[in-house]
Amino acid sequence: WTHPWPRLKPDDAHARVFDDGWTWVDIRTAKEFNRETLAKAVSVPSAVFTGTTMLDWATEAVPLAEFRDALSASIPNHAEARVVAIPPTDDNEASLAALAAMHDLGFAEFAQVTSFDDYCFNYTPVGKKRPPVGSHVHVPGAPGTVCVGSDLPVVHKESARTIKN
Repeated sequence: WTHPWPRLKPDDAHARVFDDGWTWVDIRTAKEFNRETLAKAVSVPSAVFTGTTMLDWATEAVPLAEFRDALSASIPNHAEARVVAIPPTDDNEASLAALAAMHDLGFAEFAQVTSFDDYCFNYTPVGKKRPPVGSHVHVPGAPGTVCVGSDLPVVHKESARTIKN
């Protein structure tokens, strides 16, 4: 199925949101949004989780009329809004219907990022570019602490001598 709207690679979507002032609209489930989302994102779920245990979990589409109402409430002036939709990683039927409804709603400009996982592979949720896979990032910090973004504890020479003795 071909999309009548642009599917943006992570770098292009990032530039539109952080450089050009577009708005993220996250159409993943509320549970996925609450677990992890992108800075400045608006949540308008296209599906809900049903079931009580992992064995009977399923997603159920939000009725399109309800989705459109929630979208209009979240972005009231949609004729002037420029949005990038964040779909779930799997293009399920609910998300494809929601994307089509968003396209038909008449935003000034509309596109989607390929998927949430694609974006997060390249950028952190707050929009910082991730280092290439396999590269080591040196993050200085206080002696004996583990720094965010580093897999290794920071050890100064004095601390290393103490540990060896």
